[in-house]
Amino acid sequence: MPVFSFAFFGFFAAVFALYWLAPHRWRTALLFAASAGFYALFGLPYTLLLLACMAGCWAGGLWLGRGRSRPRLALCVALALAPLLLFKYLDFLAGGLAALSGLLGAPFQAPYLKWVQPVGVSYYTFQMISYLVDVYRQKLAPEKNFFACSVSLSLFLQITS
Repeated sequence: MPVFSFAFFGFFAAVFALYWLAPHRWRTALLFAASAGFYALFGLPYTLLLLACMAGCWAGGLWLGRGRSRPRLALCVALALAPLLLFKYLDFLAGGLAALSGLLGAPFQAPYLKWVQPVGVSYYTFQMISYLVDVYRQKLAPEKNFFACSVSLSLFLQITS
């Protein structure tokens, strides 16, 4: 759904109204549900990927909050980068490897996955890394509420940017 469409405006108006009508304790969950529902319009498998990434980032933040160490941060950042590398750069790297092997005299035909890139994968990947680094540097306390952490990573207004 394009951001500059009547459908998006209707969706935004409905979420806005529900947000202000909802009790305060339900607002974060409402924004989470709206963001997940909006993202599901782009494809359910990618929504499940986004939910898994958010859960991993939230758990990683809690883990970093219990004990700061560079290996923990490196592991969390590597896991956060995995979907971006898989969906956006794997075919590019495979093509580069095939070209390099051809130059070295040992031709190698790399398999291309040709997966469709999830909407906003770069955005939410770098949001996750930023959150994890801020928790590691103690600029942020690890968010204990899964919904609050997830909304900060994937608010439907930002994810399509």
